[in-house]
This record gives sequence, C-alpha cells and structure tokens, in this order.
Amino acid sequence: MTSFYSHLECDQCHHRFDKAYIHSYCPQCTQPLVAKYHLHKGISKSVILHDRYDMWRYKYLLPVERDENIVTLGEGWTPLLKLSKTARALGLTTVFIKEEGLNPTGSFKARGIGMAVSKARELGLSSFCIPTAGNAGSALAAYTAVIGGEAHIYMPEATPRVFQLDCEVMCAHVKRIKGSIRDAGLAMAADNAEGQWWDITTLKEPFRLEGKKPWDMK
Repeated sequence: MTSFYSHLECDQCHHRFDKAYIHSYCPQCTQPLVAKYHLHKGISKSVILHDRYDMWRYKYLLPVERDENIVTLGEGWTPLLKLSKTARALGLTTVFIKEEGLNPTGSFKARGIGMAVSKARELGLSSFCIPTAGNAGSALAAYTAVIGGEAHIYMPEATPRVFQLDCEVMCAHVKRIKGSIRDAGLAMAADNAEGQWWDITTLKEPFRLEGKKPWDMK
C-alpha cells in the first residue's frame, strides 16, 4: 500500500463514494466531495518519508495510490522564515511565514495543482480547464505539460501578459476574456458544457485541496 486513501465523501450530507468515482459533486446535494483516509490512533510519524524533500514525503497521507502516477516538479519543502519584528509588534514570542514563492511555478498553487493533476492521471484524465488571474494557470500549464495533456486556461484580459506567455510557452490553450475572473469562469463553463475537460477550479474537484494541506513543514 502506498496510501491510506479510503474514499470520497460529501462534506455536507456525508454520503460516501468509491475512490474511483470521477465526478466532483455529490448528486444529492451538489456539494463538493473531499478525500477521506483510513486513519486511526495507531498511525505514527514513521509514515513520513524522511528521504524525500518535497510534498510527496507525505504520500501515505495523500490520495495518489501508485507512485508512477505522481507528477512532480519538486513542489513543497519550502522554508519557514522567522519574522522577529512582526512577533515583537504583536507581542508574540515567535511568528513564522512559509515562503511558498520557492515552489517550481512560483506560488503555493504548484502543490494543489500538482496533486490534482497526479490524481487525475491515476483516474485516466489528461485534459483540464481552469479560470485564473495568473499563478494557478502557470501551475496547470506546467504540470499538464509533464504528462503531455491539454490545459485550457481562461484569463481576464487585465491579467498581466507575462502569465499568458508563461502558459503558452508550456503549450497551454489560453483564452483572454473581457471582465473579471468570474466572467472567465462563466466563459470556461460554457465551453466545457459537455464536460470534456476536467475542471480543476478550487473545490470543483476533490484533490487540489489535498495538495494545500498545512502539514508541509520542515
């Protein structure tokens, strides 16, 4: 076994779904599904792989079950920086900030997107879509490029052009939309009305959230 991943569950009505279920929402109450694990009090820190220096050192507590499906660019293992002045100003002993800018695509989005693409690969999915104002699009373009898949990225026209170029250089299909990120999302939903792309928007699928777990600490 390479993971304690057990099943998907609706966060609202708690209906359980098989872990091979590829739909993002509970059909009963239309709420997002979340990944659940076979966890018990007997699990120790020994499940952490201390010979890995990335997010996947916690693979037993993540939903990807076969190592060959892990899509990684070295995300995670970002440092905690001590903020001495901030701590003094707040009257606290210690304050830390986690420097997520050192992730391979420049933000914490690399962890969530890397996880989602890895699990999608395990489920046999390789075409994705997302509305974005920048960092999430860059991450999706990068991780999709690793598996030779398709990334369809919808950006507001006001998004800095560097993000568009970043995505296009990694062979993503970028569409710039007039208006806000909401308008980009609506345009994407219209183009994806038949569900031909896996919608990787936050909380539109269960696995991106798993890559954002707060335990990725040194």
